[in-house]
Amino acid sequence: MPDPEFPDRFFERDDESADSLFYGEPRFVAHIDDDTISALTAYYREFLPPGSPGKPRRGGRRVANATLCH
Repeated sequence: MPDPEFPDRFFERDDESADSLFYGEPRFVAHIDDDTISALTAYYREFLPPGSPGKPRRGGRRVANATLCH
């Protein structure tokens, strides 16, 4: 039974091609804004032990945990 509050057209996509075509190519995206990235980076620098995966090194950045640090 169709739901009048959520008609089928609400779930139509502009691009009906297979999702695997979109996700087949790796993408690097930020899901949070720059201020949040800065706040999390400062937090991780303070609270993660030295040498933790993804913790920035002096003179460069590690991106092992790209979802955690920028």
